[in-house]
Amino acid sequence: MFNKFKSLTITFLILLAVYQTNKLWFEGFSSHNFFYSILNTGYERGSASATESEIEYIAINNGSGKYLLTYDKNSMVQIRLDLKKAVGAAVNKGRLSDYDRNMLKEDLKGRCIVVHYAFDMDRDIFKSLFDAEPNTYKKFDSCLFTVSGADNLRAALFGSDNLEGVVYELEGYSDIQNITQIIDAGKIAEGSRYYISSVQNNYDVFTGNEFIPAQTGETYYYSISEDNPVNGDGAVDVAALNSYVNNYFDNPVLKWSSMDGDTYIFSDERRVVKYYPQGVMEYKVYYGYTDNEEEADFAEYLSAAEDFLSNDVNLKNEVYLTDYIASENTITFYFDYKLDNFTLSLSEDMKERTGLKSFAEVSVENGRVTGCKRYTSDYQTTIKEPVYTDKTFLEVIDKVLYETGSEYLNGLKLGYLETGGSAGLYYIVDINRNIYTESAENETEPQEETEE
Repeated sequence: MFNKFKSLTITFLILLAVYQTNKLWFEGFSSHNFFYSILNTGYERGSASATESEIEYIAINNGSGKYLLTYDKNSMVQIRLDLKKAVGAAVNKGRLSDYDRNMLKEDLKGRCIVVHYAFDMDRDIFKSLFDAEPNTYKKFDSCLFTVSGADNLRAALFGSDNLEGVVYELEGYSDIQNITQIIDAGKIAEGSRYYISSVQNNYDVFTGNEFIPAQTGETYYYSISEDNPVNGDGAVDVAALNSYVNNYFDNPVLKWSSMDGDTYIFSDERRVVKYYPQGVMEYKVYYGYTDNEEEADFAEYLSAAEDFLSNDVNLKNEVYLTDYIASENTITFYFDYKLDNFTLSLSEDMKERTGLKSFAEVSVENGRVTGCKRYTSDYQTTIKEPVYTDKTFLEVIDKVLYETGSEYLNGLKLGYLETGGSAGLYYIVDINRNIYTESAENETEPQEETEE
């Protein structure tokens, strides 16, 4: 009898241990995996997301006519909050009037702040992001702030291409000191990079307003290095890839894998992750929607996409929103990177090769992330000596206009490009949405041969 009881006790303890082990392994693991919460919860704007990707850059003129331009999100957290509060107050309470090129030119001469977005915004999107609805039916991508008197604020919303929009004048803005402090901080250190406004300086070759690097002499910047964490010596490291994709599954031990040609496929009953030989990772998750479909709210959907990226431990670089495509209850957001106070984007050849428009593309349906495609390489500045260029934007403009036969440019900026060989600094020129690039690096002069 005792032996029978002992056997039952041992059996019970074994079963209990197995149960607890499974609970710790499966339930515990999934609760620590960030996709567990992303896939099963909703979002509120301004929650735990650390991304806040809407702004491409902020340009500040403290009265010198030279603009300090920053792409860096991490250094602008409080600035973003102050400007967001200011534009909301101006739109909700300010006096409205039309805005045109001449008014913009005048504003750009003096102390001002220009916030630029890489995508077009309409009144509905603005209301969703800022809880304020501008009285305009024209799309815009820029907001300009000026101050006058003791506490008067002006906020203009305009398109950087057509230079048309609206302006709100608010008298007695209580937090005006926050705006003046931002302007005061926009000083250009001697010898550092600065930008000028094409409209302010009468560069009529541009159809709109561009902030272009205009420093004379040598411009220094750091070269960058690229690392693909799942490729080693030109071949896929299967062990590294398997570890990489584990983060996309609630319970990685339950996933299975297969091959389709050169494409690696990992899946379970709800999601599929594919890794393509071009260095692209694609993630999809499937839901069974019934009557729970939600109307697409831009800010909530963007917050879901931002949270997805900010919690992805595989993503090392800072992102910003470049574009979006909306259809019914789905919005697909397109993100590029920021690095070393420049943007980093894919070259036109890389876009064609990878099938991507941007480094990361996130689809949100009914408030939940349902898919993501991303180029898997990471980028960072090197610790080598900085590279320099004395190539000016005027040289680039003359060359591109001559080669294309065009009379006007729609845009020009200095930024990093991933070309497929190595990422470098380029002048990026837009002519009617056709992109032309010119390396900003100095060409190496051939060395003269000497006889020994």
